[in-house]
Amino acid sequence: MLTQKSEITESLPVERIDLRSYLLVLVFRWQIIVLCFLLCLLGGVLYINFTPREYLTECKVMIYSEPMLTLSSDSTRWTSLPLHAAMLADTKLAERIAKKLEKEWGKRMGGFSHMVLEVKARPVSAMIPMLNVSVRNRTPEYAKAFLGALLEEHRLEWQSIQNRSKDSATRMLEEELARLREQIREAEDAVIDYMRL
Repeated sequence: MLTQKSEITESLPVERIDLRSYLLVLVFRWQIIVLCFLLCLLGGVLYINFTPREYLTECKVMIYSEPMLTLSSDSTRWTSLPLHAAMLADTKLAERIAKKLEKEWGKRMGGFSHMVLEVKARPVSAMIPMLNVSVRNRTPEYAKAFLGALLEEHRLEWQSIQNRSKDSATRMLEEELARLREQIREAEDAVIDYMRL
């Protein structure tokens, strides 16, 4: 029995650790990591060089409230900025501006579909509440013209809204004044009738 056990142990070869194979695996792994990094870097450089550039055109706008329509206090000095932001970012307003600029910029921009820009308007945190209005486009001159026309159109639209609200407020005050005059006349007639009795 002892002879069989010794034969089994002699038949199994004892392998020594070869450090060269571990070193090759380690070096080969780092080469793959460096190669992947360099390929990603090359892809980023190619993306930056070959994609068309887009320019950001932006401006900051302060919007005051109409003193004729609001009570005078510090809290009502500014109008609602989210309302103005929603009005400026409206796609219908952007389409109207693109139609207005189509005659001048249509050929250079490649048609009406490339002329309608996405407008982003968001409040700016500062001492004085402001809106940051921005557009992105490949042609910075068109973006500047678009932004200028957009602000002018918004100003006209806001003035028309204010004029309508002034007219409706005036109409309501005139109706209230006429009603009060009628009540005063009725009260005077009632006083005269009472004095006759």
